[in-house]
Amino acid sequence: MTPKAFCQSGTAEGFKACWHGALGLLAFGACAYNVVAFAWRPRRHLFCNAALYGTIAVLEARKVSTHLEE
Repeated sequence: MTPKAFCQSGTAEGFKACWHGALGLLAFGACAYNVVAFAWRPRRHLFCNAALYGTIAVLEARKVSTHLEE
């Protein structure tokens, strides 16, 4: 399978959903870590990291639902 064929809509949607799900779980874990770290020592960079990783986790969840709909 060529990269162009793989990137077409409707091709390997299950694999793409699993990939985005794994990335979403990784981002969620990083968000949780930064939230706990921020609770223990409130530093601005920990808050920013938690917000960034939380946003990424939400976006990856949306990608998973998009792939599962197809």
